[in-house]
Amino acid sequence: VQRQRAALVEALQTLEAEGKVVTKVSKLKHRFRVCRHPEVPLPELARQEHARLVRREQQDARRIEQVVAFFTRQEGQCAARALRNRFADRADDRWACGTCWVCEGRALDAGLAERRRVREPDERMLEELRQAMQRDEVPHDDSKLLTRFCLGLGSPRITKLKLKKHPLYGMLEGTDFPVAAAACERLCGKVARFNEPL
Repeated sequence: VQRQRAALVEALQTLEAEGKVVTKVSKLKHRFRVCRHPEVPLPELARQEHARLVRREQQDARRIEQVVAFFTRQEGQCAARALRNRFADRADDRWACGTCWVCEGRALDAGLAERRRVREPDERMLEELRQAMQRDEVPHDDSKLLTRFCLGLGSPRITKLKLKKHPLYGMLEGTDFPVAAAACERLCGKVARFNEPL
């Protein structure tokens, strides 16, 4: 069965390389095996994994910021030369392509820099979100999940709870992640205090 599957995958890859079909992953399932006697206690393992995922998220955010900064800069070295240097194809310091936006002295996309400006969440919208949280329509136990919900970013839990159909899904789209995360952390704290028994 494994050999048949491998042959089928190889045939599909060949057809895709020839431009005859387009394939995409669907219903991917990750499988995990729980060790009966883990080397690290489960609470410590959970802490380590959480720290690793937070680090990875921060690294990804920095990479995206670097890419956006690269494409919104309007002066400095030739963009083609900068890319060549970045990927270890060293170009002569005097070399310039003469056709990129930096060489031509024009903005690549004037609107991109404008869209990058930090947009503070609207207080009226945050109040709507707080009320929805108090009505248990949206999660208030996980500020990261709430941030993803507000930015319109999917996750397995968002899909499972069918939150993409909620009218507030993606309400903070266009807001920088750290700004949205800070607002959601504050809201989660307020709702937690509101729900505490007297």
